[in-house]
Amino acid sequence: MKLKKQSVQLIVLLVSILYFYLLVKIILFKFGSPDLSFLLGQLRRLAENPGRLLRGLELGNLVPGYTIRQNIDHLSNGTDKLNFFGNIALFVPAGILIRIGLGRRLLLAVLISFAVSLGLEVSQLVLSIGTFDVDDLILNTSGGLIGYVLIRMAEALDAPFRRREQEEKQASSAPRLL
Repeated sequence: MKLKKQSVQLIVLLVSILYFYLLVKIILFKFGSPDLSFLLGQLRRLAENPGRLLRGLELGNLVPGYTIRQNIDHLSNGTDKLNFFGNIALFVPAGILIRIGLGRRLLLAVLISFAVSLGLEVSQLVLSIGTFDVDDLILNTSGGLIGYVLIRMAEALDAPFRRREQEEKQASSAPRLL
């Protein structure tokens, strides 16, 4: 049983690493390859002119709900639909992996989803490779919450079957009196 649990943990770890790699690739590099010399150049330019950070914040969205309302108002537009649903969908696996891998509670799943999203948003800002959007934090965190709730629902649906299997196993291994 211990070997099975270790195998599951290893698989979850490997899937989590792959997921995080894909998340960074999608959010920061828009499916492209990271160019290390470009990124170092962006950091050098930021160090030479820290005002770029403020200009980057001005170009982004710091008003909660603003981008979400725009996306909802224009769901027929493919870009707005992708931005709205994509930001949620990208983090659903995070909630699932947090529950399976860490077995943690809802609050921690929300906090980890928020922290990862914040890290990615700040990276976009610092590296000037995207805009900081507070609504992305809301949508990403919501995706993590949805993933967590989905896996908890699956666990709840599976619980009676597991209980029955355990009872049958115990009954078959109990000594029989004749």
